[in-house]
Amino acid sequence: MKFNEIMYGDHVVLKAGEIELVPGKVTCVTGESGSGKTSLFRELLRNCRCHVSIDAQEPEFLDGLTLNEHLCLGPELWGACLPMDMLVERLGLAKLRDKPMASLSGGERKRAAFCACIGTDADMYFLDEPTASQNMEYAAIYIELLDSLRKRNKPILLFTHDKEMMGCADLSYEIKDGTMEAKQLFKSDTSEIQSSALPNIKILQKTFSLLKERQKGYMKAMSFMLTLSILLVCFFNTYSTIVAKAQKKTMDSVQSDEIVVFKTEPRLDDDYDILRYNKLTGNPWFTDEEIEEITAIPHVKEVQWRYDSEGLLGLGVALHDITVEG
Repeated sequence: MKFNEIMYGDHVVLKAGEIELVPGKVTCVTGESGSGKTSLFRELLRNCRCHVSIDAQEPEFLDGLTLNEHLCLGPELWGACLPMDMLVERLGLAKLRDKPMASLSGGERKRAAFCACIGTDADMYFLDEPTASQNMEYAAIYIELLDSLRKRNKPILLFTHDKEMMGCADLSYEIKDGTMEAKQLFKSDTSEIQSSALPNIKILQKTFSLLKERQKGYMKAMSFMLTLSILLVCFFNTYSTIVAKAQKKTMDSVQSDEIVVFKTEPRLDDDYDILRYNKLTGNPWFTDEEIEEITAIPHVKEVQWRYDSEGLLGLGVALHDITVEG
């Protein structure tokens, strides 16, 4: 909704601009006292070409009517929007329905104006400082009732400097230094953004959930592999220790301080070969000179004749300080 420049004498109170009114949304206009909120309220009301139910900052009532008669005027002419009995009860006006409007206090008259405004069916709802002269406890009730009105898909224009009332707005404008600027989105627009993003959020949640489940599987597999690796390392370590001990035990059982020395010669399979070899080569056994050479070797203690398991004759050589398997 566009509005023209607002003047006060020769002074520009508010430059021309535009304000957005959306069905089912609360548009809030804020600003300091004297910034031009009420002037803008009246300008928009003059330019509006539809049925508007209003709650003015200084409401006016018909003389001679009781509260109940005044509250019934709007619904009888234009139809009801919210249940009047519920509104009267919520706003603490039930006991005042039969009293003349002139007998009501300022705060009671403000609540009566608010009740008449939102109880009447209209195309738009304009409210100028509805919580003025009200106790703080009524702010929460006003917000609750405006939310009920919003659910009926009605555009609501709210002029206020009450911070609690600002919290129910979907779109906020601020009048400052003669201009009006759109401010931040509030909870309802945020809810719409969240609703539009909900399918993507659900996909992301599903993806993260799947990754989390797979991660659990990977962690279980890694834990199993780690446990198996540790067990295998322990097993091979134990096995190596057992094998080393067995080898040591075997070596200890066969260790000796003697060696058997043989002359290098062809293998002789029978007595004929031995006789033939003796005839050809002479004495195949160790000579005295060879035995003396062996005896002269360091660490040799003594030399004796020995036979191996196959009956071949050799020398048993006892060694000093040396353990050798022969």
